[in-house]
Amino acid sequence: IKEAIEKVKGIKKLNLVSRKKDKQALFEVKEGMGMEVMLFGPDDKEIAHLFIGKSGPDLFSTYIRKAGSDETFLYDGYLKGSFDYSVNNWRDKTIFDFDVNQVDELKIAKKKETIVLSKDTEGNWHIEQPISSLGEKSEVEKVLRTLSQLKATGFASEDELKETGLENPEYQISATLKDGRKKTLIVGNKKGEHQYYVKNDEKKYVYILYQSTVKDLTPSIKDL
Repeated sequence: IKEAIEKVKGIKKLNLVSRKKDKQALFEVKEGMGMEVMLFGPDDKEIAHLFIGKSGPDLFSTYIRKAGSDETFLYDGYLKGSFDYSVNNWRDKTIFDFDVNQVDELKIAKKKETIVLSKDTEGNWHIEQPISSLGEKSEVEKVLRTLSQLKATGFASEDELKETGLENPEYQISATLKDGRKKTLIVGNKKGEHQYYVKNDEKKYVYILYQSTVKDLTPSIKDL
């Protein structure tokens, strides 16, 4: 979003190619063609409005026109690349972003068992449940690294919300931080063969994660 705004702010009236209205279709800057971009400020005040047309002769430039003007310019750069995204690609896919070194406890709840691990003052991990044992530090930290910087591959649509199974989850992975905050990932039903519906308990959105990522987050007690 920041990149797109900066691109619009940096556009200057250089390389005029046409002042003729009947040439707008040729450059695909006519209303209803190409791409229309509008920026709004406070109180929905319009602060920028332009039409982005086809690429120039070298394919690394772009025809553009300011709304309300018949002048078409050749912008030095491929401008569409900063705007031509689907709705999901504009959305923030961050599920978690926290400091892994602040985690004191990790809990992995499965339908058949719950694994609880805690960290001592020396930085070692101990399995508290379902057995009592010293944990494999590298494996525990692998889970935490994945969880602490977790990003979704996509989002569930409104039509899919009844199919998520999040009310009766397959897994719940929780990291408790030193300040008492808890970061919990809820994993519901599978979506197709290779994905899962998941939810961060702090956000309302339902995300999609690859099965391989869920597998990394739910190792067996033997692996830990």
